[in-house]
Amino acid sequence: MRKINFNKIASSEIDKIYFVLDYVGGDADTQHPEYVLLPFPFSQWKNNLDLIEKNYNFYKEIKSALDNGGLHSKNYIKIKEEYGDDVYNFLDEVPNDPQADYQFKCSLHDIYLIGYDNEGNKFKSYL
Repeated sequence: MRKINFNKIASSEIDKIYFVLDYVGGDADTQHPEYVLLPFPFSQWKNNLDLIEKNYNFYKEIKSALDNGGLHSKNYIKIKEEYGDDVYNFLDEVPNDPQADYQFKCSLHDIYLIGYDNEGNKFKSYL
């Protein structure tokens, strides 16, 4: 009989909460989700609604900036003037669209929360 050895390759997500920034490129046929870990456990999300709302509003500004010309670097100065330094600086973190030879940024298609409870169960919430 063949000997089988299992090697641990990952730990379960326990009591964590993430914002998922779902970027898309091309004709929305390439997805580039980015996971942003929040600085508190999932079990404490109700005590951190202000921080969740603050982050969500910031990501909505990023989406608005991308929808209003931020997809192309030639518009970055306009974006800086209209949305401020924080949004302008964050645009560097937005993935480039491989279907446009990386000349444009991907658009931010969706923003939602993913949480894992103490048993590893996964939860999703649209805001």
